[in-house]
Amino acid sequence: MKSCRTQIFSGLRPTRLLVQAILLFMCNTITHAQKPPLHYLEGFYAGVHGGLGSTTWEGLIPPMEKQNSAILISTPVRVREGGTVYGFFGGYDFTPHFGLELMYSQYPDARVDFSKFSLFAFKHNKRTYFNTSTKVFGLLAKLMIDIPETPFRLYSGAGLAKVCREDELLDQSRQSPTFSLGLMYDMTKHLMLEITVNYTAGFGVSELNPASTYIPFLYSGTFGLAYKF
Repeated sequence: MKSCRTQIFSGLRPTRLLVQAILLFMCNTITHAQKPPLHYLEGFYAGVHGGLGSTTWEGLIPPMEKQNSAILISTPVRVREGGTVYGFFGGYDFTPHFGLELMYSQYPDARVDFSKFSLFAFKHNKRTYFNTSTKVFGLLAKLMIDIPETPFRLYSGAGLAKVCREDELLDQSRQSPTFSLGLMYDMTKHLMLEITVNYTAGFGVSELNPASTYIPFLYSGTFGLAYKF
């Protein structure tokens, strides 16, 4: 019985030490959270961003093992997409840990190719492709955590975006959820650098001609430079 108790208590020691370490870290974080991050300046900021991103038209192409003449009448056979994303953003930091941000992003155009036997080719005088453009306007709420005694803050954001598709088949926008993760670096009192990964939802349904109503899902990774007023 004594040896059994000894084993139980010895097994609890690492757990107890881990809990103590977590509590110590939380207390240290709370203590530092009372101090604003280095170079933090509450208020408005505005800037530009650029990086890489892509639409998701390739999702309309059926897997190779499921491709047949009946399906390829209505679905694309090849997509060329992805490239440079650019835009601007601006917002207001109410505290070092909460803010609101507006953003605009222009995604690279995509080329969507169809079979020469497709409905698209039949309706467009045997032409087998079209080019499409996508842009996004969004509003996000940002929750930020500062890294103690540094000018860096980690953040996550969630909000609502207006995804706009423009091409010869469809000129339409749709409201969709958008999510971001990033790192903010307050270089000086008035200059801020952001590294952001963003995902914005799209829309698609199973129908005879899915490309006619599809709103692409969007992915991007960008660098941003902003001025704090």
